[in-house]
Amino acid sequence: MLVVGLTGGIGSGKSVVARCFEDLGARLIYADALSKDILVTDPDVRREFTGQFGSGFFSDPDTLDRKRLARLVFDDPRALRKLNAIVHPAVIRLVRSKIERYRRRRGILIVEAALFYETGVEVLTDYMIVVDADEEVRIRRVMERDGCPREDVVKRMRMQMPAKEKVLRADFVIMNSGDQSLLSPKCRFIYGILSGLEGPRKGGTG
Repeated sequence: MLVVGLTGGIGSGKSVVARCFEDLGARLIYADALSKDILVTDPDVRREFTGQFGSGFFSDPDTLDRKRLARLVFDDPRALRKLNAIVHPAVIRLVRSKIERYRRRRGILIVEAALFYETGVEVLTDYMIVVDADEEVRIRRVMERDGCPREDVVKRMRMQMPAKEKVLRADFVIMNSGDQSLLSPKCRFIYGILSGLEGPRKGGTG
């Protein structure tokens, strides 16, 4: 099993790319989805979260007020660091365990996450793919998708690693500034290369 990380800045279109690889036959681990759910599903993580932020973010035992939490962390970098310190280690453990369950199988496993390089999760992968797009294109996409003002999008972008740095650290780069229908041939090309690789290059989980 070849383990491939997939990341990209907000508005880059990495989720569309992930679905494209899934359609081609890759197995997918959506780490971002795991991170969103873990505050509700993991009792230890939830206990640590409520110890730091209180229980007011839960309207009932199974519902987290995500919009309220987003407003808090986007306006307070210190709160975001505290949240990441709670959530990221638990998500990394979960991703690692899922990778280990797949390791003896054949094929390609894609791990999709927004904060790959920021959290050091790339050490779990054999190769890294970065999806990128022109900054103005990314801003416009997020404004249209989330219905938020430009300044909010820019603030969120500044809280992530610069896209140029991610691109420099990638093994493969998919540029996605144009129509997203153009992504399919790019994904097929990279999937073909990955399918032809016989073994890991970076040593996998080390």
